[in-house]
Amino acid sequence: MRKTLARKKREKTRRRRIRVLLLMLLVTLLVFVMTLSAVGVVVAGAFTDLPTVDNPRLTNQPQKTKVYDSWGREVAQFYAENRESVKFNQISPWMIKAIVASEDERFYQHPGVDVKGILRALAVDIAEGEIREGGSTITQQFVKVTLGTSEKTFTRKLREAILAYRLEKKYPGKAGKDQILTMYLNTIYYGTGAYGIETASQVYFAKHAKNLTLAQAAFLAGMPQSPSSFSPYTDKKQAERRRAEVLRKMVRNRFITREAYDEAINSPLKLAYPKKPTYKIAPYYMEFVKLLLIKKFGVNRVFQGGLRVRTTINPKMQKYAEEAVSSTLDQNDDPSASLVAIDPKTGHIKAMVGGKNFERSKFNLATQGRRQPGSAFKTFVLVAALQKGISPYDQYSSSSPITIPMPGKDWRVSNAEPGTGGMMTVAQATAHSVNVVFAQMMMDVKPKNVVKVAHDMGIRSHLELVPAIALGGLGKGVTALDMASAYATLAAQGRHYPPVAITEVRDSRGKLLYRANSKGRQVITRAIASEATRLLETVIRGGTGRGANIGRPAAGKTGTSQTYRDAWFCGFTPDMAAAVWMGYPNRQTPMRSVHGRRVFGGTFPAEIWAKFMRGALDGVPATRFPFKSMGFKKSDSKANEDENSGDRQNGGNDRTPNPPAPPPEQPKPKPKPKPPSPPPPPPPDTTGTP
Repeated sequence: MRKTLARKKREKTRRRRIRVLLLMLLVTLLVFVMTLSAVGVVVAGAFTDLPTVDNPRLTNQPQKTKVYDSWGREVAQFYAENRESVKFNQISPWMIKAIVASEDERFYQHPGVDVKGILRALAVDIAEGEIREGGSTITQQFVKVTLGTSEKTFTRKLREAILAYRLEKKYPGKAGKDQILTMYLNTIYYGTGAYGIETASQVYFAKHAKNLTLAQAAFLAGMPQSPSSFSPYTDKKQAERRRAEVLRKMVRNRFITREAYDEAINSPLKLAYPKKPTYKIAPYYMEFVKLLLIKKFGVNRVFQGGLRVRTTINPKMQKYAEEAVSSTLDQNDDPSASLVAIDPKTGHIKAMVGGKNFERSKFNLATQGRRQPGSAFKTFVLVAALQKGISPYDQYSSSSPITIPMPGKDWRVSNAEPGTGGMMTVAQATAHSVNVVFAQMMMDVKPKNVVKVAHDMGIRSHLELVPAIALGGLGKGVTALDMASAYATLAAQGRHYPPVAITEVRDSRGKLLYRANSKGRQVITRAIASEATRLLETVIRGGTGRGANIGRPAAGKTGTSQTYRDAWFCGFTPDMAAAVWMGYPNRQTPMRSVHGRRVFGGTFPAEIWAKFMRGALDGVPATRFPFKSMGFKKSDSKANEDENSGDRQNGGNDRTPNPPAPPPEQPKPKPKPKPPSPPPPPPPDTTGTP
């Protein structure tokens, strides 16, 4: 009986153990299945939306755009990442050895994935319970930088491994390894705004990557791991310790000898301290060029596409332009000024000053500041009058003030100083900028014809069809760029060349993307341009623009707004046209006392213009303007026929000396004008547009 009970007990225990074993086996099988499923999910996730190794981001890293002046010298760079790619043979052999020793000792042996490195990293990760060790090869790191993210997950690492393996299949052999290593060195960040080995070499040591020494290469090879931690500008000792670590790895891998190690470890870390990135010349002009490029090619291509841009800027002329402004307005509280110079034969912008201090204000007064032109706008009335057949010797009353009947409200026009004058020729009124004469001329010519002339010659602002524009009373104002372009049309004998800032754009491989079209268009006849030029020469010879006399044939026009907030001188020679504006950027402050003088167009602006022209044309033979007669003859007028005569009652606020006034005579009554028709649209904005 006892034996039976014992046997039953043993059988019961055996059955219990079998159930436990079966349960354990079932749980193990379940865990295995779940683990296998999880692995499958991870693997499936790794393959989901996996980029191809033909992705252009792998081979086309962001490149900086380079800008060159008209002499072919590099003067500016535009970039999101300061990078300049180089080829394998343009990198120091020390750098190749140093980066391999530091980042991937078995780079030339593994197929893109280093199993030994992964197992070592996996052991550390399991011990720590999180991803701590990378175990990534150089190929994996390159894939991560170009196509991946900084997220530390097993799926991400598996994706990197797959792509790295495929990439090495695409670039096989020693040559393929060299290519991958070159792409990696051109891609990684070295701190201090430097992307790629060439830029890093320039930033830290002011030399090309091919000229790096062993000590310098070891330093740079240690940077990518943590550019901020190993920056020599914040912790030089830490940077030197990191360099020593790289050198020890190079010795261990037999890349260098112990003697080379000793020499490099004792080599002082002499740095070329980075300079604040600035434009080498013409900062306002370079910003203008950048905006034109963005308009044509888009932001990404300008800052990452590695464009090569040839511009029209002339370094010598730019220097004279900046000096002309700074030497004339040399006090801290002086007004600002802008200047634009254009080659009338091509429309090429040779110099541009957009303000007194680019660091204080990036606003470009030369291209963005639309200001009242004052009497400088009378040139367009003069050209329209000549087109209508009005002779330079036709006479108008110079008495001031004058009231001209207008629909709704009459137009009352005054000269700078009220007074009674006599008859005055168009030639005299031009030399001395007489408001009342040009107001009467405007009524004869009609505003729509003046607007057309201004637009044809290069003014792109919207212009209202109102008589007040004859005296520069514009709704939106004009820019110095437009005024220089318009006056250049006269210098080119009536042929208008749209202003050009960019002559050529190529991509990083040298393929031509854009070339400027310098074909001009005859907008006024040569005879009219010649006659207008002859009259504008008298402005400089003895009129309001005497301060712009440069001792060679030149023509131009002064302009001063009635509030003294804007002053201009726009002029040209056969070889160069330039417009100078002066005023306070806030548009509110009148220039009633600058260096103790009230500002007119014939004072500081004319002085700036003359200084610039003397320098810019130094060495250029003086030539006369070509003259083509319109057949005008002097009439038997009672007015003084001397073109340089006239009274002090000048247009706007421009002033000239007080010559004898002609005897008074009443003007012919003018018919009441018809209401103005809608203005024509301005020409399209093609300023230097690529």
